[in-house]
Amino acid sequence: SQMVIVRERYHGVHQQFYEKMDEGPVCAFRADHIQTFPSRDAAHQAEYIMLHCGACGHCSSWQDLELQYTTRHSLAKDSAWCAKKSVVFGSDGLLDCLMDDTIGFTEPCAKCWRDDIICARQNCMFIFLQSLLINTMGKFTVSQDTITAATCEEAMCEEDFVPCSGANRRRMNIPSDIARPASQFCQIVDVPDWKSFFLNKRMSSSSEDRPEESATAAQGSSLSLQR
Repeated sequence: SQMVIVRERYHGVHQQFYEKMDEGPVCAFRADHIQTFPSRDAAHQAEYIMLHCGACGHCSSWQDLELQYTTRHSLAKDSAWCAKKSVVFGSDGLLDCLMDDTIGFTEPCAKCWRDDIICARQNCMFIFLQSLLINTMGKFTVSQDTITAATCEEAMCEEDFVPCSGANRRRMNIPSDIARPASQFCQIVDVPDWKSFFLNKRMSSSSEDRPEESATAAQGSSLSLQR
């Protein structure tokens, strides 16, 4: 059954991507340039600031990174709504939904999410239908012992989704509406306050033509980061 397969696969996938994510490659930036480094120390040696654990991917753009924070309490439900719409409007409708104003992913990032949602629908339909019957459709808890649609997605689809997307909330150390233990979050991100970080970045971008304001914004941004 699907539940048996999920139980068999979950630990291996979780171990591959999340158990030692603090020790592997990182995605980091300097100015507007974002790239992958083999470690946090390597990024710091190049004077880059670490954004998330794991290699950069299609969702590691500035727009998509900010959405990971601003949609942290709504993305799971909004993407589930897009998945429902795709039953009628197909793959293209799903992609459009992920890119529209409700969520707002860039097209490369939205394609990763589209493929992940289709994968989950193909591999987790029984668990999804069961959740409707026992009223746990809105339960986003993920663990090997509690088999929800979210657990199934992680076990069956994240081997493709995580390398494609790069950034996700766990890798950026952003708690969300999916309940996870603290041990499943990246603990070495250089940004302690994402709200202030993105605010300062927008201020810096808007004052590029005004050097004195740009310098002030950059100073504020540097104060919000930690090495």
